[in-house]
Amino acid sequence: MRTVLNRTVTVRLLLALSLTAIFALPTLSSGSLPEADASPTPVLAQPDHAPRSGSVRILLYHHFAATEDAATITPERLDEHLSALEQAGYPFITPSQFEAFLNGEADVPSRSVLVTIDDGYASIDDVARPILIKHRVPALVFLVTGQVDQPLPGALPKLSRAQLGALAETGLFTFGGHGSNHGNPTVDGRSNLAAPYPAEPAQLFHDRVEADLVAMQALLASVGGRGAHFAFPYGDVSASLDQQLVRQGVKYAYTTDEGVVTGDTDRLRLPRFNAGAGWVTGPGLVESLAGGARSYSLGSSITP
Repeated sequence: MRTVLNRTVTVRLLLALSLTAIFALPTLSSGSLPEADASPTPVLAQPDHAPRSGSVRILLYHHFAATEDAATITPERLDEHLSALEQAGYPFITPSQFEAFLNGEADVPSRSVLVTIDDGYASIDDVARPILIKHRVPALVFLVTGQVDQPLPGALPKLSRAQLGALAETGLFTFGGHGSNHGNPTVDGRSNLAAPYPAEPAQLFHDRVEADLVAMQALLASVGGRGAHFAFPYGDVSASLDQQLVRQGVKYAYTTDEGVVTGDTDRLRLPRFNAGAGWVTGPGLVESLAGGARSYSLGSSITP
């Protein structure tokens, strides 16, 4: 089913609408919005080593439940995905193996797969954990750190510290950052980590984002997470945010764009395939990953 993951624009719009509704937070209008990236120079995390051989497809999931939508799949669907990938010969790798590959320290098998899950919903523990354990598949979970043990009224429950500990004990789960509050409230639909509030002074914008990331890193450290990994809320990137991430020790930043990761991919623009929509079947996922989309490599347009 070739249409499965080629609907990037539609998926991004549906995903943003779905997640905004979940958080149920107000959206600010830009008005006389100051330019967010007027001064910073984009940070390109160029490899400082000879790229190693291999390639990685990163999968993006969000929520797991009995009813599917643009950001939710059933446990049966997740099992179908993992079984289909295993049968098609796609090997799963750990975040540590992925780091070693990007750092030029080790090769990975061609067509390796890294599973990532955004937002840190409790359904990762309640629903996805048994299936990931069944297949022995590791997962990198990006936490909205300000909501750990501090759930938002009316929102889907997030992982607690106790659940994070239980997941870590399996040896299959690694935790990265997704901002303290998922970049909410948004500014004209963009994460407030990537865009300033209306008429917000540049220094105040800088200090606010810095405080958010410092708090995020502190929580990750307290639960044994890896602060070097960050997923952009809503997939919104900016040069100013790149600068802040690097200062806070982030080395690997994940987008919502499709593409294959090679040894020379920009490590602050790691692409991912959206596998977490209800219309993504196992065979369709295999077909889409085989197609590879774009490589998003620096200096290379070849998709392995």
